[in-house]
Amino acid sequence: MNRRKCIDIPEHTEHTELPPEANDIEITDLEMPLPVEKRPGSGLQHYIISWQRSLNRRRFRFFTTLSMLLLVGLVIFANMQSGLAALGTAREDVTSFLVQHHLLPNNAPPAPLAIKPSVVIQPQKDGFSCVMDTSWSPDSKYVVIVGYKQDCAVGGNAIPGLLTIHDATSGKRVRSFLLNDYVMPVFHSQYPKIRTQAAFYYHLVLWSHDKHHLAVLFGATFYHEPQSPSFDGVLLLDTNGGLPKVLLHLNQNSYMSYLVWDTQYGTEYIAPSTSSSISQSAGYTIQPSPFYLWGFGGGAYELLPIRGNAGLFPKSFPNATGDPNGGNAFTPWQPGQLSLTISNGNKAYPAGIASWSTYFAAWSPDGRYIVDNLLMDGRFNIPGRPIPDQQTLLNLSMDLLPLLPVRDKGLLHILQILATTPATTNFSSTLVSWRFDGDALAAYGASDITYDAGDIHGVVGDVYDTGVDIYRCTDGTHVATLLPSSPSLIAVGGGATLRWSDDGLHVLLFNVNLGNIMLWNVPAAL
Repeated sequence: MNRRKCIDIPEHTEHTELPPEANDIEITDLEMPLPVEKRPGSGLQHYIISWQRSLNRRRFRFFTTLSMLLLVGLVIFANMQSGLAALGTAREDVTSFLVQHHLLPNNAPPAPLAIKPSVVIQPQKDGFSCVMDTSWSPDSKYVVIVGYKQDCAVGGNAIPGLLTIHDATSGKRVRSFLLNDYVMPVFHSQYPKIRTQAAFYYHLVLWSHDKHHLAVLFGATFYHEPQSPSFDGVLLLDTNGGLPKVLLHLNQNSYMSYLVWDTQYGTEYIAPSTSSSISQSAGYTIQPSPFYLWGFGGGAYELLPIRGNAGLFPKSFPNATGDPNGGNAFTPWQPGQLSLTISNGNKAYPAGIASWSTYFAAWSPDGRYIVDNLLMDGRFNIPGRPIPDQQTLLNLSMDLLPLLPVRDKGLLHILQILATTPATTNFSSTLVSWRFDGDALAAYGASDITYDAGDIHGVVGDVYDTGVDIYRCTDGTHVATLLPSSPSLIAVGGGATLRWSDDGLHVLLFNVNLGNIMLWNVPAAL
């Protein structure tokens, strides 16, 4: 009979050092021991006993435990991957899911992206003293700027017009044109009796859809000869070096309307559908409509009246929102200005009236016609805010403005910011511009966030600019802020402009306060 005596091994803890003998088990056999050479498997037993020594066994336990942990980790990771695949394989999808279900800390959505300018163009270095308009080429590779040398064309002064084309990647100027050199000879040729110099107002520039032509729209007035008529005109420049063409229209009617230019035959006509006195009083030249189609002969005609949520334009017409050029249809939702009017100086309405104004021109799909002087004004009722009565609208001279639908939640968000921001004057305003797919909206002057100069450039200073904010149209989320550059030393006059590129990957702003033109690269996923 064999009796075995087992020695208890103290419990091993992380902080307990075991004596070497505590790891061994003493076995006592009452029978007579066999000689070593007669013990079965003695070589193997000797190896196993030697392998079981303290140090070897500790290593075995360590690697065994580590392997088990790795195996368990791989199983858990595989299960997590399988679960996440059901919610979306991308990290952005998971974040979106958490935001949607308010699972992030404090129920807060992700902070907007902060994007610095990729290119800064300083117009004063190219001779500009005043910038009136900017535009992207259809391939988003170039930017055109139109304005004046010396000064803005005010007070009847004949200030030379200037147009430059810049590479959008480097900001370098690649072409320039002195506009008066093309326009003045045509005036002297067609109207030889007018001997005084005209004051030209270059206000819009369009790039044709084939990328080979630029249309500069202008007006001309002779302040020093009161009896002289005023003119509308279009200067057509060939970017391939062809001869320029100038078309002129003698203003003989006092009512507001829009012109249709036939660039092939050099003729023009006044669109008859808006030649009513109410359009002049209301401040628009084209009848309010949720969208417009190109009609026979190049004119735009009204297709549907505004009602309900008709402002949500169908996706079947690409680029109809944000860019009226070259498509079969366009909407009134072009780059424009949102305003909140609280007083006319005498009568006040503290709740404010939100209004919309856009002024643009459009090139027909075949490149033959240009519609000019398209002016659209309207007003909004902001949900949750008091609705003005008729007397209030009369007091603020806004009674003839059509009531427009709030196109999307991005626009609604901006209107709510305007309505809740304390006004320092009788009205506050912001520039807005839709991306051409209609799913994103850029705004300059209506931000949830303000920036100190030190936050951006490491300089101690006061808040001087808010940049451009981008809102998603589907849910109104503030998804990005395009940070301003540092101010330039020379101020440039004119009016601020905000434009998306055709590919939706870039945003342009001419900032009057900073005196420069900034370009940003914007992620396509916004």
